[in-house]
Amino acid sequence: MTKIFNNRPLFYCFLAFGLGIYFAKPIFSFDIPVLIYVAIALAVIIFLCIKYKYIYRLLLILACFLIGIGSFFI
Repeated sequence: MTKIFNNRPLFYCFLAFGLGIYFAKPIFSFDIPVLIYVAIALAVIIFLCIKYKYIYRLLLILACFLIGIGSFFI
């Protein structure tokens, strides 16, 4: 069976970085619906990474998300 989607951590890092930049302003302006969506998405990502034992990928994704939020202010 051929793979349609190639599962690489670098893709998820770029995605987390971009989402960190995109959601930085609503997060810091305390937009409640956005905070709920981001919290639910992070909870699902954390649950799936712990369930499938991808702790390294979890830390990498969270670090890229935080770097994206930090780069919003630069």
